[in-house]
Amino acid sequence: MSLLAEALDVDLTVSGHMGSPYGCVWDDFAIREPAEAEARLAAAASAFPEELRQRLPAPAVGEGRARWYRGTFHVNLPDAPDGHAVAEFREGCLRLETVSAGLPLRG
Repeated sequence: MSLLAEALDVDLTVSGHMGSPYGCVWDDFAIREPAEAEARLAAAASAFPEELRQRLPAPAVGEGRARWYRGTFHVNLPDAPDGHAVAEFREGCLRLETVSAGLPLRG
């Protein structure tokens, strides 16, 4: 997903039905060191068929400053019975509200 988001220069991806009772928003900067994120992106690119790889631009890399590393956010939605998200676009900005039915605590 990150590879395609980088190639298409998108700000936001949304994935649904991820099995978690909570929605989450993340970018590679929040969960990976730059070298790890770049290696992951390179591995994803190598898994694509050669014909498609030739059509995709090479991802920008170096010192964790590439736009895809710090500026493409990924939203993972919970299963429908467990919650939802509401996105609102206003004056060029995205507002995102996530709602969860909650997770029973063991106790």
